[in-house]
Amino acid sequence: MHLLPVCFFLFLSKGCASAPSCAMLEMGDRVEIVTKLLRESYLDYPQLCECYGALSAEALWKELEEARMHWRLNETLLGKSGYLCMTPYVLQRRCELLVLLNQLQLSYPRVKGMTMEVVSLRLQAIDLDAYPLLASQLRMPQGDLLLLLFCLSLLPQDARTLCQLWKDLVLPAAPLRETALFMDEDAAAKRWKRPDQTYLFLHFLSQLELNFKECLLLLKRDCGDHLRMSGEQLQHRYPLLSQRQIAFFVSHRGRDEYYSIQDYMRFADVCYETARQAMEQLAAQHWYRRRKIGKRFYYTAMVGQSDGVL
Repeated sequence: MHLLPVCFFLFLSKGCASAPSCAMLEMGDRVEIVTKLLRESYLDYPQLCECYGALSAEALWKELEEARMHWRLNETLLGKSGYLCMTPYVLQRRCELLVLLNQLQLSYPRVKGMTMEVVSLRLQAIDLDAYPLLASQLRMPQGDLLLLLFCLSLLPQDARTLCQLWKDLVLPAAPLRETALFMDEDAAAKRWKRPDQTYLFLHFLSQLELNFKECLLLLKRDCGDHLRMSGEQLQHRYPLLSQRQIAFFVSHRGRDEYYSIQDYMRFADVCYETARQAMEQLAAQHWYRRRKIGKRFYYTAMVGQSDGVL
């Protein structure tokens, strides 16, 4: 009475073991999955096992690792260990963060005179030969700002000071939380446990993304405050703007009024180029909206998000 069910279940179990979906994926399927993984994610081995099962993951992992090596950067993070694989997915995440970084740079004024040479000078006491990727970013005329910050955050000494210097150079006025620039303790403790540091880089980008978006949301929340605050309040909140810039704005922020660079020249008794830069900084702060009328540029006070505030 019981033989048929037992044999039936044995047949089913053998059939499942020989099926590609439960055991080993076909070669064509593996190539397709690996291509998709390179484009859409950066899974580690346990995550791959969860998605495809242990047997399939074993074959997939070997091919995925080989495929990632084609995207590996030549320079390592520390000596001969610690590498990054800039796969299509990683490049996409990096581009998304660079877009946010660019929005922040346009929204908050930068300090003149600060260059990458300042960072290089502070690194003179460090043996850069031990950090090939960091050294290569410093040598490049237009280095990757996100890679540079990531490398600085991994330094065993002076990491906090150097990351703060990066902020002073790139986003001096942005209200970034200090912890946004450094690796959290749990991630830092695991940083050299595996040679592929791409996982850590992606974690770092997610950490930055959260804080970049917080800064952009703060701009929306503060939208219109500059029209109500006194000169003293504005000077306290925006210390990177000069007293003349703030004084000009306080007396030239009428609704539907247009102001020119010549207006600033007369007000501050400065040359045209100085006046133009001052007005551009105020426009970058989203206090003015610039508009070209004929051959001249005019500026009108921005009163809300509909005027173009991020």
